[in-house]
Amino acid sequence: MIVKDFLTISQDLEGIDFEAIIGTEVDIESMKELCEKYDVKGYYTDFDNCLERRDWDTLYIGLPNHLPYVFVKKALQYRFQNLPRKQN
Repeated sequence: MIVKDFLTISQDLEGIDFEAIIGTEVDIESMKELCEKYDVKGYYTDFDNCLERRDWDTLYIGLPNHLPYVFVKKALQYRFQNLPRKQN
């Protein structure tokens, strides 16, 4: 999971609270472990349900290079404006 790398290197950033991780049903146990280890408040298996919550202002979408378009487009439709661009 790409999120493991992101959480590992960003856990000490000040002013950032990790609210949720999004994954698939297959990833539930891994997501639970990551939530506990990195103090992430919850997890989702449905991207739309996650986007409907407006408790946060920024999304990090960590996916392989061929996948983010659909997710970024949907996030923009939910009016998220702070979408970090993945650097290649």
